[in-house]
Amino acid sequence: WFGLYFTWPPFTIWCFVIAAAIFGDKSTRPFFPRWVGFLNIWAGIIYAPSALTIYFKSGAFSWNGLICFWLVVVVFFIWIIIMSVLVIRGINAEQNARGAA
Repeated sequence: WFGLYFTWPPFTIWCFVIAAAIFGDKSTRPFFPRWVGFLNIWAGIIYAPSALTIYFKSGAFSWNGLICFWLVVVVFFIWIIIMSVLVIRGINAEQNARGAA
C-alpha cells in the first residue's frame, strides 16, 4: 500500500509546474484563469501530508486516516474535475478562435 500513498511527490511537483505555467502566461487571453494557479499550489500542498503515513498506524495521519487519505482523495478528484472542465473549455475556445480567423 505504501506504493499507492507515496505517489504524492510527483503529483505535488505536477501541480506546482502547472501553477508556474499559469502564472508565467503573459498572453492577453490566458488559457487558464489565474485562480487555477492558486488551486494547483493548494492541491500540491495538501498532497504532502501523505508522507506521514509511514509514521502513523492509526488516527488522522494513518494510511486510511482523515488527512492522509480522505482529504487527499477529495482534493485530488475536485482538482481533476476542475482541470478537465477548464482544459475542455480552453480547447473549445482555441478552436472557435481558429475558426473565426
